[in-house]
Amino acid sequence: MLKDCIENYVSYIKKILITMSSTREPLFSSKNIKLLTTPLGRENPITVQVLGICSALAVTVKMQPAFVMAVSVIAVLAVGNVVISLLRKTIAPRIRIIVQLVVAAALVILVDQILKALFMISANNFRYLWD
Repeated sequence: MLKDCIENYVSYIKKILITMSSTREPLFSSKNIKLLTTPLGRENPITVQVLGICSALAVTVKMQPAFVMAVSVIAVLAVGNVVISLLRKTIAPRIRIIVQLVVAAALVILVDQILKALFMISANNFRYLWD
């Protein structure tokens, strides 16, 4: 009985492997193109839910402010992810999103204050910096 089950399972796996090897799709098939383009449109949370629009639409004219903004966004994301992962087990599921928003807001304020203190950079005078 067990031997028959194993033989059936092995033959089933062999059929699947043969089917997979014989029906290989071309690189630019419609399925593969859809896999590449779907995240750019309807599956993109920035375009659909308009979340994180501030960092997504941050525009500057010069390279130095753009670099500072990019490093600031990366720092906030990295530190925020570390803090949330450390707090993950202690946060109740009902308030997890609220805590994540508070952590992100606190880190944004902290980075803004550090930039003001060290470099006299503010979000209000980014376009006048290094003119």
